[in-house]
Amino acid sequence: MSMKVDVFDVLNGLIHCTDDYPLLCEELAKFCALKFPKEVSKYAELLEKRRAYLHRNFGNYLETEAEQLAAVQEDGFALLYIKEPSEAVQLAAVQHNGLVLKFIKEPSEAVQLAAVQQDGYALPYIKEPSEAVQLATVQDDGLALQFIKEPSEAVKLAAVQQNGYALRFINNQSNAVIDAALAENPDSYIYIKR
Repeated sequence: MSMKVDVFDVLNGLIHCTDDYPLLCEELAKFCALKFPKEVSKYAELLEKRRAYLHRNFGNYLETEAEQLAAVQEDGFALLYIKEPSEAVQLAAVQHNGLVLKFIKEPSEAVQLAAVQQDGYALPYIKEPSEAVQLATVQDDGLALQFIKEPSEAVKLAAVQQNGYALRFINNQSNAVIDAALAENPDSYIYIKR
């Protein structure tokens, strides 16, 4: 099974992982530059324009909550220019872009829920997601189950009901989970583990 890779997604991921994995990201960036020079050049240009835009528009004046809200509603990454954002500002930011959750220290459950509802791939940025957050994530994208370490039976069921192929991420498959996966997508039988 081959998977199409979107170079822009890879490069966008590099921006967000450089703090955690600088050497890996540097090597991956070099590979992308060699393999996809046009895309990397275009992406770098877009990224630089975005950084300049954020700094020009938000860099020096985000003092009041009203200014902060307006900024994050326009671009969630404006949150990076706010020292101690209120919960309302955090909510507005993740509703614009769920991946901004990575930059919020100790987000409330409401902020976590809003982030995963906007983008299920924000889930890895939550240290210990509650069952409500897990359910909200897999109800939107069943394949996000891969980011949950020990899902409950309810989370497993919700994931396979949304996407039967989520069965491949479940080690202890109950009959109910298997039945739900097959009902959603009969081809998911290939992931039954017995």
